[in-house]
Amino acid sequence: MELTEYQHRFEHAVLERRDGILEIRLHSDGGPLQWGLGPHRELPDLFAAVASDYANRVVILTGTGNVFSGPVASSASTSSIPYRLPLAAADRILWEGKQLLQRARALATELASRSDLVLRYSRAMLTEQLKRQMQDLLGYGLALEMLALQDRPAPPAAGGR
Repeated sequence: MELTEYQHRFEHAVLERRDGILEIRLHSDGGPLQWGLGPHRELPDLFAAVASDYANRVVILTGTGNVFSGPVASSASTSSIPYRLPLAAADRILWEGKQLLQRARALATELASRSDLVLRYSRAMLTEQLKRQMQDLLGYGLALEMLALQDRPAPPAAGGR
């Protein structure tokens, strides 16, 4: 599969490739990714398309804006970030995020210069344990998500009653 066949097919991802390095930027309407059924349904097809394009030697997966996905949790009990983050701390987080993406791009360039076999077996080595853990814990994670959804307040009745 060629990049042009799938590059603009996804509502929640912007794809750009240079020198074999595919950068996937996840978003919702141009802002931080808002997790929901759209991204949930779209990402498996996105990852399948990316995997079937042999010109993708290295992939960087990133978010949009100052968060990987959002919105930031709205209550102190569900967020590790204080409600009002001091400006100096926010500035440092943003600066570190930019440095991290620059470092990821530098490492991706180095990796892309390696042979196909080195890339293939490095990936296999790095992902095997992660895939096993994902498979083993998927049901548990889904159960936690469903239980957390039960704590949401009911939507207001039609007509404002």
